[in-house]
Amino acid sequence: MQALPGLTFSYFDPNTQRYETARSSPLSVTITPSPADRALSDSKTPVGTTAAGEKYARGLLPDHIADGALVNSLIPLYLRPPFLAIPALLTLAFVGGWVTTRRRKDSSGSLSTRYGVSSKTVKRVLSQMERAARSGDEAAFFNSARSALQQTLAERWQMAAERVTVAEIETRVGAEGDDLRQLFALADEAKYSGHGLTDVDFSRWMQFVRHQLMVEKA
Repeated sequence: MQALPGLTFSYFDPNTQRYETARSSPLSVTITPSPADRALSDSKTPVGTTAAGEKYARGLLPDHIADGALVNSLIPLYLRPPFLAIPALLTLAFVGGWVTTRRRKDSSGSLSTRYGVSSKTVKRVLSQMERAARSGDEAAFFNSARSALQQTLAERWQMAAERVTVAEIETRVGAEGDDLRQLFALADEAKYSGHGLTDVDFSRWMQFVRHQLMVEKA
């Protein structure tokens, strides 16, 4: 048994307009062992004097280190060398698949294009232009070229082929489309009058159209 002394507290009382002191009575405290302490003391008794079930029934035992397997490192499993190899293998597999797919696309045919113009269409258009060039038929030559380019650009720009005009080309590609605009203009003019194109001129426009139709996927 122990006695705690009384406490005092001073405060200002607005009713009396002065400082007052409040005091508490001494407090008597009785200290007894806790259930955990009793269980700890009982655990020190010789084996056989107390049942195992009674030891835990008297109260909580103090914290203790649980028995278990020991580890040699605090490094997480996902940072250890065996696990670090997994992302590397996945990366290699992805790169290998991408390279294989790319090679298949590159070897699928030199006339395969990005914008839906098939190899047969390209061959047909170029054949028509070659025949027109040999006969000097400028109107047929430029009409075939313009029709094929309209289909190609329409696929590229996701629009109807008839909407691919000189104005549309100028809006979308600016100064880079000078040759395209000139070809479209020549196709319109060739309907009414010829320009007397030479074999060199036909060859130049032939190469230009072939290049436009053979644009590969970026």
